[in-house]
Amino acid sequence: MKIAIVVLVIAGVFAVNNQLVSASIGTIDGKLSPCPSTPNCVSSGQNNGSSAIDPLPLVSADVLSLIEGYLSSHYRAQVMSRKSHYLHVVVSTALFRFKDDLEFLVDEEKGVVDVRSSSRFGYWDFGVNRSRIENIREFLEEKTGSSR
Repeated sequence: MKIAIVVLVIAGVFAVNNQLVSASIGTIDGKLSPCPSTPNCVSSGQNNGSSAIDPLPLVSADVLSLIEGYLSSHYRAQVMSRKSHYLHVVVSTALFRFKDDLEFLVDEEKGVVDVRSSSRFGYWDFGVNRSRIENIREFLEEKTGSSR
């Protein structure tokens, strides 16, 4: 009986934490929020450290539509917010339904799309967020015939 209660409590904590949207979602002063100190987030706004990742190329005026289409066809993705220069998508894993928040912010002046991909739950992501962004990068480069 005690084990069942412990399992239910742990499952409840997991379910609640996995549903909570981080307060760091969205833009601050026209930039994406920095990553927390945990190793389950990558951001092109980070200058150094394990969270740093290069921004995506601004391959076309409809780059956010391309990214949205890619995510919808390759992952369990739900668009949470879409504006002219900003996209927030939640991707859920197949088995445990872990949720990751992906954000994309077009910077026309620099010719890039800033990115932030962060897990909602847990401490490590085993490179999943970085890998997903790199897959999007490869897709965009293939789509336009360009490379790094």
